[in-house]
Amino acid sequence: MTERDFSIFDNMIEGVQIVDREYRYLYVNDAVAAHGKSTRQALLGMRMEDAYPGIEKTVVFSRIRSCIEEKRFHHMVNEFKFPDGSTGYFQLRIQPIPEGALILSFDVTEQRRAELAMEDLNRELEARVQERTAALKRSNEELLHFAYVASHDLKEPLRTVASFVQLIEQRYGPRLDEKGLRYIRFAVDATRRMEVLITSLLELSHIETSSQAFVRIETAEAVRLAMENLAERIAAEEAEVVVGELPAVVGDPTQMTRLFQNLLGNAIKFRRPDVRPRIEISAREEGDWWSFLVADNGIGVAEQDRDRIFQMFQRLHSRADYPGSGIGLAICRKIVERHGGRIRVEPTPGQGATFVFTLPAVQGGAFPALG
Repeated sequence: MTERDFSIFDNMIEGVQIVDREYRYLYVNDAVAAHGKSTRQALLGMRMEDAYPGIEKTVVFSRIRSCIEEKRFHHMVNEFKFPDGSTGYFQLRIQPIPEGALILSFDVTEQRRAELAMEDLNRELEARVQERTAALKRSNEELLHFAYVASHDLKEPLRTVASFVQLIEQRYGPRLDEKGLRYIRFAVDATRRMEVLITSLLELSHIETSSQAFVRIETAEAVRLAMENLAERIAAEEAEVVVGELPAVVGDPTQMTRLFQNLLGNAIKFRRPDVRPRIEISAREEGDWWSFLVADNGIGVAEQDRDRIFQMFQRLHSRADYPGSGIGLAICRKIVERHGGRIRVEPTPGQGATFVFTLPAVQGGAFPALG
């Protein structure tokens, strides 16, 4: 190194130090002295181990040794412990020179402290999120258990009410006028609707409480079982169900059958008058997922109702025209979301609707991770 080199180093805001092969300081500028909480006069001629006891046991010293002995270049951020107990962080570039090693340093203490504070904050936030997620999971489990118990226990008194109302009709029907008989029919009809709602709530709670482990499923078999369960309705409505080639997926077999059964039943129910129901079931591959399409030629869904129909107890039509609990599609959404997928409807009012949902594919015998 020449005097001209040293004069350039003297005016650099970046720390510059040169150590010889015995790790003795041959040159340091003011920035290095400030970084080390020392002075140039105190450091020049001293060995690094004497200036900063214990430095020989650090990673940075091993890098300097590697640089001198093996002529290797290093770039690193070093955490430095000062003799007074404080800590500093420096970005270092260590390169070999004939005299030994040239070390360029830049003080990044404030930046690193900010990063560490942010890491601490992120860990704290993550811990809070995990705590709240666990609390929410417990709350959901308690709510599902309550819904199951309440729905189950409500059935018995409801059946009692329905039985006594029917007994009143049988024993005292001849003594009642038309208005009285109409009131009885209203009561019987209301108890039946309530029983349907309770049964639907039980089905919804069963999605979580009675779920099975995920296994490989042939969706064609799930569709076959769903059609078998709906055989009477399909025959009564003379519905045509066209099933394309369907893939294997990962999921709960019972819930998968229920999913297709609900969508098929929905398509049959919301048929157009005097039009034979036609339902097409198909699938298309999209990366690690399959998109399934259940398309019908029914009354369709209005654009403004495309999200509402998946909510519980949402009815778009009168009960007289289309009876039901208003929970079938909510169950479909719950099943699909439990499998990590999404469900939507592509409405064409007056011409039918296409329900599209995604399920994870089976690839090479391995199951994709579900979030």
